[in-house]
Amino acid sequence: MNTKAIGNLAEARAAQLLIQKGHTVLKCNWRYGRLEIDLVSKYKHILVFTEVKHISKFVAGDLRLKINPKKQANLIKAAAEYMRIFASDNMEYRFDVICFSKKHQPLHIEAAFYPTYE
Repeated sequence: MNTKAIGNLAEARAAQLLIQKGHTVLKCNWRYGRLEIDLVSKYKHILVFTEVKHISKFVAGDLRLKINPKKQANLIKAAAEYMRIFASDNMEYRFDVICFSKKHQPLHIEAAFYPTYE
């Protein structure tokens, strides 16, 4: 199976997981220029931007590191543009990560990272 197919399968599984948890999935693979957000959903009053990862080694302490600072910055830029276009001014938001592995159950990390402003 090629990498693109694995990504699409993981994103479909992640969308199902979010729906089971009460999210309404708004967008899948939303693009802003070269930047992409895997899933955008709404949970209660919160807009959730989710990065989906398929990983071979499941080391719990390292999972947040799978989204490096550059990737975080790109997700934050794309999310800011999404919110400018689609969201109301004072809407809460967060960045989640869902990780999949062949040997483990999916892991959903809510609020995996926060925007930092320098």
